[in-house]
Amino acid sequence: MIRKAFIIITALLGITFIALFAWVKKPVENRRLNTAEPRCGTIQLDTSALGRITYFSGGIIAGNDHGELRIFPALKADSSPRIIPLAKSQILAAVLVKDGVCYVGDDDGFFYAYDLKKGLKWKYKTGNKIVASARWCNGLIIVGSYDQYLYAFEPDGKLRYKIECGSYINDAPVYSASDHMVYFGSCDGILRKAALSSGRVTGQIDLESPIPSRPVMSDDILYAVTHDNGIAAVRTEPFAVLYHAKLFGSYVSAPYVDGNRIFLTDSNGRLTVHSRADGKLQSTLESQEPMTPLAAGTGRCFYAVSTRGKLYQYENSNQKWSRKLLKDFQTDCRQSCRLCGKTLVVADESGGLYFYEVSP
Repeated sequence: MIRKAFIIITALLGITFIALFAWVKKPVENRRLNTAEPRCGTIQLDTSALGRITYFSGGIIAGNDHGELRIFPALKADSSPRIIPLAKSQILAAVLVKDGVCYVGDDDGFFYAYDLKKGLKWKYKTGNKIVASARWCNGLIIVGSYDQYLYAFEPDGKLRYKIECGSYINDAPVYSASDHMVYFGSCDGILRKAALSSGRVTGQIDLESPIPSRPVMSDDILYAVTHDNGIAAVRTEPFAVLYHAKLFGSYVSAPYVDGNRIFLTDSNGRLTVHSRADGKLQSTLESQEPMTPLAAGTGRCFYAVSTRGKLYQYENSNQKWSRKLLKDFQTDCRQSCRLCGKTLVVADESGGLYFYEVSP
């Protein structure tokens, strides 16, 4: 009898011990799981397509097709954005943020200056839609419009000047602080050079095909894609063409320049690498899967997202390229992924926003 009671008591103590151990262990496991930051995730799911993303000190900001500005201060799952109703039509251009003021245009041709603390500062009506991003140039805000003018505004909204072009301006100009000149292209195929202070055009080069996106400057050399004729390299002083490489395919997105390489993505999503010295093809990174333009890199690794939402890393080692699938977001994308610090941000066609943390 005593032995039987002893067995029962021992069994009860064992069960109690197991239950106590599980109770103590569970919070520890939960605490570990809950505090582990996910490497990738969804920032937001929405039905309002986002414009081009801008990374600034306050997080990321983008317009959308409802005419709102959305600011995400934290790049983590299910972040709540600050929503600023600004326009009556869609905002597709990247937002310029300078000294706490947002500068951006909309499809109705309005150009806005919005103070993040005080609200709307001013707005200006141009003659057609604005899809170009603005550029801060030594105290002036420069932006192009589909009314075929490049505008220069002072921070208080006063129009300093406007420069007439022969066609649409799709993207931001380039500013050279060394000579205080502004360089910009338009769909008439002409690359122009203008004095920042006066707007006087001091040089122009006909590249014989529409210039659909912004030129990129590196070491006082401009690199500009033309719609049908490939990539042109232009020296700023004297203002002259170094080479104009005729390439296969058509182009609507800006080149991405890193070191001695130029990355190009054509209209069919073909991703290639070219020499900065002469524009010649070095490698083809993607030809089967259509890609959005490559516009993010860290020197050795470069990142691009496909039109179907597959995020890839391209790494160069010993002059050889390798490709790695980082994440399949399983959604349709139309714009480049952005590298914001150490986090890649991907926007889809429906207003979804996703992140992926790059390894240190």
